[in-house]
Amino acid sequence: MTCGFLDIAQTAGYHYRISSHLHHLPVLWKKPEHPQLKLNIDGAFYQQNNAAGRGGVLRTSQGDVIWAYAGPLHNCNSPLKAECLALETTLKFLINWQIPHLIIETDSSTLCNVISKKSKGHWTVKDSLVSISNSLSSVSYSIQHVYREGNCAADRLAQKDCIFLMWLAVDL
Repeated sequence: MTCGFLDIAQTAGYHYRISSHLHHLPVLWKKPEHPQLKLNIDGAFYQQNNAAGRGGVLRTSQGDVIWAYAGPLHNCNSPLKAECLALETTLKFLINWQIPHLIIETDSSTLCNVISKKSKGHWTVKDSLVSISNSLSSVSYSIQHVYREGNCAADRLAQKDCIFLMWLAVDL
Protein backbone atom coordinates (compact mmCIF):
# COMPACT_ATOMS: atom_id res chain seq x y z
CA MET A 1 0.00 0.00 0.00
CA THR A 2 1.35 3.40 -0.95
CA CYS A 3 0.76 6.54 1.03
CA GLY A 4 0.12 9.31 -1.48
CA PHE A 5 -0.92 12.91 -1.12
CA LEU A 6 -4.63 12.10 -1.12
CA ASP A 7 -4.17 9.49 1.63
CA ILE A 8 -2.31 12.01 3.80
CA ALA A 9 -4.92 14.70 3.12
CA GLN A 10 -7.76 12.32 3.95
CA THR A 11 -6.05 11.35 7.21
CA ALA A 12 -5.85 15.06 8.07
CA GLY A 13 -9.59 15.44 7.46
CA TYR A 14 -9.52 16.82 3.91
CA HIS A 15 -11.58 15.08 1.29
CA TYR A 16 -11.14 15.45 -2.43
CA ARG A 17 -13.17 14.16 -5.31
CA ILE A 18 -11.16 13.62 -8.44
CA SER A 19 -13.02 13.94 -11.67
CA SER A 20 -11.81 13.18 -15.14
CA HIS A 21 -14.26 15.71 -16.57
CA LEU A 22 -12.98 19.14 -17.37
CA HIS A 23 -15.32 22.05 -16.95
CA HIS A 24 -15.00 24.90 -19.39
CA LEU A 25 -15.39 28.33 -17.90
CA PRO A 26 -16.03 31.06 -20.45
CA VAL A 27 -14.03 34.18 -19.60
CA LEU A 28 -15.16 37.42 -21.19
CA TRP A 29 -14.44 41.07 -20.59
CA LYS A 30 -17.51 42.73 -19.04
CA LYS A 31 -18.50 46.36 -19.41
CA PRO A 32 -18.61 48.44 -16.22
CA GLU A 33 -21.84 50.13 -15.20
CA HIS A 34 -22.35 53.79 -16.12
CA PRO A 35 -20.56 56.13 -15.14
CA GLN A 36 -17.74 53.83 -14.04
CA LEU A 37 -14.56 53.30 -16.03
CA LYS A 38 -12.66 50.04 -16.16
CA LEU A 39 -8.89 49.81 -16.20
CA ASN A 40 -7.32 46.53 -17.22
CA ILE A 41 -3.62 46.45 -16.38
CA ASP A 42 -0.85 43.95 -16.73
CA GLY A 43 2.85 43.70 -16.10
CA ALA A 44 5.04 41.16 -17.87
CA PHE A 45 8.48 39.96 -16.84
CA TYR A 46 10.87 37.64 -18.66
CA GLN A 47 13.52 36.34 -16.30
CA GLN A 48 15.85 35.02 -18.99
CA ASN A 49 16.84 38.56 -19.99
CA ASN A 50 15.24 40.71 -17.27
CA ALA A 51 12.93 42.35 -19.80
CA ALA A 52 9.73 43.82 -18.39
CA GLY A 53 6.80 45.72 -19.81
CA ARG A 54 3.46 47.16 -18.83
CA GLY A 55 0.20 47.58 -20.63
CA GLY A 56 -3.25 48.81 -19.91
CA VAL A 57 -6.59 49.73 -21.38
CA LEU A 58 -9.13 52.19 -19.92
CA ARG A 59 -12.70 51.75 -21.18
CA THR A 60 -16.11 53.36 -20.71
CA SER A 61 -19.37 51.68 -19.77
CA GLN A 62 -20.01 51.30 -23.52
CA GLY A 63 -16.74 49.41 -23.91
CA ASP A 64 -15.13 52.26 -25.83
CA VAL A 65 -11.39 52.63 -25.35
CA ILE A 66 -10.47 55.99 -23.82
CA TRP A 67 -6.80 55.23 -23.44
CA ALA A 68 -4.46 52.32 -24.11
CA TYR A 69 -0.75 52.17 -23.50
CA ALA A 70 2.30 49.95 -23.50
CA GLY A 71 5.76 50.68 -22.25
CA PRO A 72 8.92 49.16 -20.89
CA LEU A 73 9.61 48.82 -17.18
CA HIS A 74 13.07 49.45 -15.82
CA ASN A 75 14.63 48.16 -12.58
CA CYS A 76 12.21 45.27 -12.53
CA ASN A 77 13.29 41.88 -11.21
CA SER A 78 10.12 39.84 -10.70
CA PRO A 79 6.61 39.27 -12.05
CA LEU A 80 5.07 40.87 -8.94
CA LYS A 81 7.29 43.93 -9.32
CA ALA A 82 6.15 44.23 -12.96
CA GLU A 83 2.48 44.08 -11.90
CA CYS A 84 3.04 46.67 -9.15
CA LEU A 85 4.96 49.04 -11.40
CA ALA A 86 2.31 48.71 -14.11
CA LEU A 87 -0.41 49.80 -11.68
CA GLU A 88 1.74 52.43 -9.98
CA THR A 89 2.76 54.21 -13.19
CA THR A 90 -0.78 54.06 -14.57
CA LEU A 91 -2.30 55.57 -11.43
CA LYS A 92 0.25 58.38 -11.45
CA PHE A 93 -0.94 59.24 -14.95
CA LEU A 94 -4.67 58.94 -14.17
CA ILE A 95 -4.61 60.68 -10.79
CA ASN A 96 -5.72 64.05 -12.19
CA TRP A 97 -8.58 62.61 -14.25
CA GLN A 98 -12.03 63.13 -12.75
CA ILE A 99 -13.07 59.47 -12.65
CA PRO A 100 -16.28 58.87 -10.66
CA HIS A 101 -15.40 55.26 -9.90
CA LEU A 102 -12.51 53.22 -11.25
CA ILE A 103 -12.72 49.46 -11.56
CA ILE A 104 -9.25 47.95 -11.77
CA GLU A 105 -8.87 44.48 -13.22
CA THR A 106 -5.63 42.54 -13.07
CA ASP A 107 -4.72 38.94 -13.80
CA SER A 108 -2.40 38.99 -10.78
CA SER A 109 -4.32 37.54 -7.85
CA THR A 110 -1.35 38.40 -5.62
CA LEU A 111 -1.52 42.10 -6.51
CA CYS A 112 -5.29 42.07 -6.13
CA ASN A 113 -5.04 40.52 -2.65
CA VAL A 114 -2.33 42.93 -1.53
CA ILE A 115 -4.24 46.03 -2.71
CA SER A 116 -7.43 44.65 -1.10
CA LYS A 117 -5.41 44.13 2.10
CA LYS A 118 -6.16 40.40 2.13
CA SER A 119 -2.44 39.69 2.27
CA LYS A 120 0.83 41.55 2.79
CA GLY A 121 3.14 42.41 -0.06
CA HIS A 122 6.74 41.37 -0.34
CA TRP A 123 9.29 43.89 0.94
CA THR A 124 10.77 44.25 -2.56
CA VAL A 125 7.60 46.01 -3.76
CA LYS A 126 6.99 48.09 -0.62
CA ASP A 127 7.74 51.44 -2.28
CA SER A 128 5.38 50.70 -5.18
CA LEU A 129 2.63 49.59 -2.79
CA VAL A 130 2.94 52.80 -0.77
CA SER A 131 2.73 54.86 -3.97
CA ILE A 132 -0.30 52.84 -5.16
CA SER A 133 -2.01 53.28 -1.80
CA ASN A 134 -1.40 57.03 -1.87
CA SER A 135 -2.80 57.33 -5.39
CA LEU A 136 -5.87 55.26 -4.57
CA SER A 137 -6.62 57.21 -1.39
CA SER A 138 -8.15 60.02 -3.44
CA VAL A 139 -10.13 57.82 -5.85
CA SER A 140 -13.26 55.73 -5.50
CA TYR A 141 -12.16 52.34 -6.78
CA SER A 142 -12.54 48.61 -6.64
CA ILE A 143 -9.98 46.03 -7.68
CA GLN A 144 -10.73 42.55 -8.88
CA HIS A 145 -8.93 39.54 -10.23
CA VAL A 146 -9.72 38.47 -13.76
CA TYR A 147 -8.36 35.48 -15.61
CA ARG A 148 -5.75 36.27 -18.26
CA GLU A 149 -8.30 35.57 -21.00
CA GLY A 150 -10.43 38.44 -19.67
CA ASN A 151 -7.38 40.68 -19.49
CA CYS A 152 -5.93 39.80 -22.88
CA ALA A 153 -5.72 43.35 -24.29
CA ALA A 154 -3.56 44.56 -21.37
CA ASP A 155 -1.63 41.28 -21.38
CA ARG A 156 -0.71 41.62 -25.06
CA LEU A 157 0.30 45.26 -24.62
CA ALA A 158 2.55 44.40 -21.66
CA GLN A 159 4.19 41.56 -23.58
CA LYS A 160 4.74 43.82 -26.59
CA ASP A 161 7.49 45.77 -24.88
CA CYS A 162 9.03 42.65 -23.36
CA ILE A 163 9.33 41.12 -26.80
CA PHE A 164 10.72 44.36 -28.23
CA LEU A 165 13.29 44.52 -25.42
CA MET A 166 14.23 40.91 -26.11
CA TRP A 167 14.91 41.84 -29.74
CA LEU A 168 17.15 44.66 -28.60
CA ALA A 169 19.02 42.28 -26.29
CA VAL A 170 20.19 40.12 -29.20
CA ASP A 171 23.72 40.82 -30.42
CA LEU A 172 23.80 41.56 -34.15
